Amino acid sequence: MKKPRTYKQLREDPRVSDWSDERSMGVFNEGLWIYLAPGWVTDEGLSTIHEDTVQFCCDYVSWARYSPEEWVAAQDFRCGQPPAQLPAG
Repeated sequence: MKKPRTYKQLREDPRVSDWSDERSMGVFNEGLWIYLAPGWVTDEGLSTIHEDTVQFCCDYVSWARYSPEEWVAAQDFRCGQPPAQLPAG
């Protein structure tokens, strides 16, 4: 898959299921949160990406890999959320 280069491409990437843009000026800058689609994990085996810039988020999404087993294990870190179903295949 191609590496996303812009925030729009990042949001539309098939590896991304959801996002939260919490960037703001001042004390409450929480950066960008990227939630990977079911089955996709980061190099660290996590299903979320939290960075300050679009460029870093694009880098991490481009390095994401499809690993259903690691994705299921990463769901333990998302406390209180119901498990999602993996796509067939």
